[in-house]
Amino acid sequence: MSNINKLSSDTQVVFLLILSSKIIDIISTSDGYQEAKEALEVCWKWVENKNVSGDSIYEYLDNGDETGLLIQMQYEKDEQKVNVWNCVIDAIAFTNWKAYQNDGEKYLPAPIEAVDEDLINHFITSFNLVDSSDALIIERVENYLLTNFPSSNSSLIVKSEIMKAIFE
Repeated sequence: MSNINKLSSDTQVVFLLILSSKIIDIISTSDGYQEAKEALEVCWKWVENKNVSGDSIYEYLDNGDETGLLIQMQYEKDEQKVNVWNCVIDAIAFTNWKAYQNDGEKYLPAPIEAVDEDLINHFITSFNLVDSSDALIIERVENYLLTNFPSSNSSLIVKSEIMKAIFE
């Protein structure tokens, strides 16, 4: 975990998305699961191509219909699933923060204003609470990213290739 700050900004996003993708199916019976999966896919599209706006990502977290993921998470009762939700929300919020930075936005929605690199520590804590036997996966993902993405060149980021390399 000490090397996470050595990752480029985009690669930090990838780190969170990889680990969230690994555990998201734990909430497959929860309300909001499909939207959460879709939001993670949109985040992957952002990190791969930068063709998704910060506002588009934020709509998944909070919207006028009060059906955003931040609301859906509040209904979860199972502690393990709450930790999964924490990871998924952290990954989306961190990606959203980076997307707004990329867009040059000066004014951010209140929940995103509080986001910074410290969110990664919260994510890792929640991830370890989901299944402590998965602790080694954090190191494996971190090492893979440090080795294969030493620069901030996001054109190299392709979800299918990364997931295949790490999990197969």
